[in-house]
Amino acid sequence: MGRFVMYAVLVTLAAFVLSTYVLLEHGGESIAAVEAASIHDLSTQPERFANHEVSVQGRMRHNAELDQFEVLDESPGGANFALVVRSYHTEDRLPALDGKSVRITGKVGFNSEVGIYIDADTIANLEAEE
Repeated sequence: MGRFVMYAVLVTLAAFVLSTYVLLEHGGESIAAVEAASIHDLSTQPERFANHEVSVQGRMRHNAELDQFEVLDESPGGANFALVVRSYHTEDRLPALDGKSVRITGKVGFNSEVGIYIDADTIANLEAEE
């Protein structure tokens, strides 16, 4: 009888450890925190933010030369930094945001063709919130 209780406890403990591992390994991705960052930080440290969810603020602009939307750094001295909006689920909203101050949240990446980009999940018009 004692041996049966000992094996039952070991099996229960093993099941608990395994389920905890699975939850921590795979369940944490859906509740990952969104990190606030500046466009300057994204431009100067792209490897730090690659494949991370971030939230940045700046001024939306349509670059007619490259036919793409970008978010410009509005901080003092940050006019040379831009973040390309590579994708957004409702891209038809982007022209209305041209020239507006926005907060954009999404996954950041970098490639040699585009540079620093964001796959946007949300874009909020900060001028409309005032």
